[in-house]
Amino acid sequence: MDPPAADITETQGTLGPGQIAYGGRVVLDLPNGPLALWSTHNLSFEAVKQNPALYKVWFATPASGSIPAVP
Repeated sequence: MDPPAADITETQGTLGPGQIAYGGRVVLDLPNGPLALWSTHNLSFEAVKQNPALYKVWFATPASGSIPAVP
């Protein structure tokens, strides 16, 4: 198995209670190289109202060589 393109624990930190990550994808056809993106949310709407940063999109540049070349 290939290593992950981006490690959410390094970029996002540990997901807290009720927090989820979803919708991850890697966009390959960008001029400056690939980009990984995913969303985080909290299952508690009250928690999100108190801290809107719990509901957002994250972006990361994958480590060089972690994504195989597209044929």
